[in-house]
Amino acid sequence: MKDRRHLFLWPVLVIGIALIVIPFAMSMPGKTNAAQSMLDDFRPIMKAASVAKTVDYYYDTFVKLGPVTEARQALEDRVPQLIPIFAKVVPAVIHFKPVVDAMQANVTNFQELDSLPSFSLLTWFFVIPGIMLVLLAAVPLGMGFFKRRPEAQPPD
Repeated sequence: MKDRRHLFLWPVLVIGIALIVIPFAMSMPGKTNAAQSMLDDFRPIMKAASVAKTVDYYYDTFVKLGPVTEARQALEDRVPQLIPIFAKVVPAVIHFKPVVDAMQANVTNFQELDSLPSFSLLTWFFVIPGIMLVLLAAVPLGMGFFKRRPEAQPPD
C-alpha cells in the first residue's frame, strides 16, 4: 500500500515558495517603502486641524477673491501689476476645489490608514509565513518521513 500523505506537502511547499518569491518579483519592498514615505510626508498635512486651516484659507480667502477679479477693469488703471495675479485667482479656485474637498472628506480615512503598522513591514507579512510553510513541507519531504511501507508478509 502506498503512503500518500506526502502528496499533501507538495502544494504547501509551492504555496510557501510563492509567498516568498512573488513579493520580490512585484518589487514590493521598494513600493511599500515609497508608500510609507508618502504617508509620513502627508501626516502633518492631513491632521484634522491642518485640513480645517486649509479649508478656511480656501473658502475665507481665495474664494472671496473671486469677486475682486471681476472688478479688475477698475483696477487696471490704478494697479496694472495686479492684473496677472488676479487673472489666476478664479482658475486656481476652480482647480483646487476638488483637492480641498478630498482632503476634508478623507481626514478619518487617513487617520485609519496611518494607524496601521508600517507599510515597510508588508513584504514580511508574506515572506515569513512563506518561510514557515516551506519549512513545514520541506523538512518532512527532505528527510523522507513518508517512505513506502513494506507490505506485510503472511506468517510462514
